[in-house]
Amino acid sequence: MGVDHWGYEVLRVRAFKLEQADLASLLGPAPSRSDVINVGHDQLRTVLFAIARHPAPDEQDYRPVSPHKIAANGLSDGVKALLMGGRLKSSLVGQFFKAYHDPTLGDDVVKAFKDRYEFLKSVHSDPDLIFRDLYVFAGGMQGGDPSHEAAVLAVLAYLFDQCDIFERPKSEVMQ
Repeated sequence: MGVDHWGYEVLRVRAFKLEQADLASLLGPAPSRSDVINVGHDQLRTVLFAIARHPAPDEQDYRPVSPHKIAANGLSDGVKALLMGGRLKSSLVGQFFKAYHDPTLGDDVVKAFKDRYEFLKSVHSDPDLIFRDLYVFAGGMQGGDPSHEAAVLAVLAYLFDQCDIFERPKSEVMQ
């Protein structure tokens, strides 16, 4: 019996051939549509406070992004689906920032994410790996329940749509 070397792509393909129950036992339960719909301020508060504790970098450009951003970054259909699911509650993240007593919380979260993104971009060339690591950075895949995972997706979708986390399409950079 020989030993094979499996890289990231081989492991990814093998993992996604697993039955759903086996995949859930390996990665934890995926949030359902109901979990996403039921995300509230309590779940967001936990995720956002954890992110805001990360040290913030110097001031950077955080202009809103276009709907072409996903395609411009070459993200997979799986990441697109996760972001679309998170978008169901992403506006709640903006509402949370506006209503929260500390007006700098949103800026602190965005800065922490941008700093983390820049670091990840320096060590990964695959946008899906960067997204996965940002997901983990936001508190995903830490044994949270599905509603926690749904809150993480809502935060990521909000930041992806509203901030310069990931690259803007070239047409926007030229403006």
